[in-house]
Amino acid sequence: MSAAYSSYLPLSTGFPVFGVGLSIFKYDVYNSSPEHYFVKEMFKDKLINGHEILSDGSRYNPSAAVHYNDNMMTINNLTINSNTSYPYIDYNLSPEEIKSQEAQMTQNSGSYNGIYAMEGAASVNNVNITNALIALYNDASGLKTNDASAEQVLMKVDYVQADDSWANSVYMHGGTGITITNSKIGKSGGAAIHIEDAHPEVGEIFDVHVTVDANTTINNWVNGNEAWFNAYAMSTMVAAMKSTIEGHVSGAGRSILKKEQDQLTGQMSEKMNLIILAPSVNKAFLKLEDNTTVSSAQYSIHIGQEGLDTGTQARHRTYDPNLVPTNYQDPRDPSGNAGFLYPAIATYSPPEGFLDLVTYLMSNGVPQANAGQLAMLAGFYNLTKQETLQIAGGATLESILAANPRVIPKYLEVVTKIALFPADYTYAYLELVDPS
Repeated sequence: MSAAYSSYLPLSTGFPVFGVGLSIFKYDVYNSSPEHYFVKEMFKDKLINGHEILSDGSRYNPSAAVHYNDNMMTINNLTINSNTSYPYIDYNLSPEEIKSQEAQMTQNSGSYNGIYAMEGAASVNNVNITNALIALYNDASGLKTNDASAEQVLMKVDYVQADDSWANSVYMHGGTGITITNSKIGKSGGAAIHIEDAHPEVGEIFDVHVTVDANTTINNWVNGNEAWFNAYAMSTMVAAMKSTIEGHVSGAGRSILKKEQDQLTGQMSEKMNLIILAPSVNKAFLKLEDNTTVSSAQYSIHIGQEGLDTGTQARHRTYDPNLVPTNYQDPRDPSGNAGFLYPAIATYSPPEGFLDLVTYLMSNGVPQANAGQLAMLAGFYNLTKQETLQIAGGATLESILAANPRVIPKYLEVVTKIALFPADYTYAYLELVDPS
């Protein structure tokens, strides 16, 4: 058993939480050979248009390079039952009882993490983890060998069950990636999977990778009164997300809300399945002295769905490889807006797929404003270009779906501003359901 610092805890703004957690299993093994500079050297002592490159407000120093690490921890066939309790506060109780539950939640925030990989790859197979602060905590980063084409240092999870976590089933702050297959992810006090890119490296090999296969189920239905949301004063944000997003998707006949009986109150409550939360943190940014962004948080996320090609969502501010700042924003960047929705995760969730459909519709006489709306509808129902054009011409969605049944996308990506992570937009992945 070992101490493991949790980077959540100093940020608490709701009620007090402990700043140090313990991990039942911790792996911290790394190569003693020199660190490898093959990407970071490109920034060393460089100026762009006469400006220094800054990271988190200071001159960027590439000497703290990501090293390579060929070590790996393997854990097989194990049950880990930690020492926290169901992370929820019943606000229907009296003020005294609510205060008592918050005090219990504060105490539980110092409970044990399940498995913590600080350095080195991890392989976790046929393991059940319950009642942990964080079930799977991965901070390990780098490459497996001293080669730019090498595989990332990853945590690979297969046939794992995680449930009733105080904060998250999976948490990464600076970890390069996790692969989850054939697993069951249950209830958390925050997002099921919370990832933070904490390195300013640029290039695909340094993106934070998350892969969830189609055989993995995630059921983390939350209403905002759970532990993490309360600790970080995020309950209001959850309520706003539920209302705003539902208002957008309900017009297309979809929903993010499901009514469930509350485990404490017995009352029916509207909840959303918060699968992934991927914010942008300051450490991931490289900026110039004039505040121009060179690069920022980079995520590569795949969440599988049986019978549907969901692809990989590459989310980052693009940058000029020659280090000349140009248009580093996503083509659908919300700019000054509070946020926006991507199409449901399938054919049209990558920007090029969406823009190609819009271009196709406009080339066939559909006005630009209508083309964008129709492209969003196509994403919700996995429509072809031709079917979308038929709807523009008067065909009904119901008739097209009846004539050609298909797998309907079940995941939605939302880009939003969150006060807790003010550096940039946060990506959230939710489940789409039929309206109840």
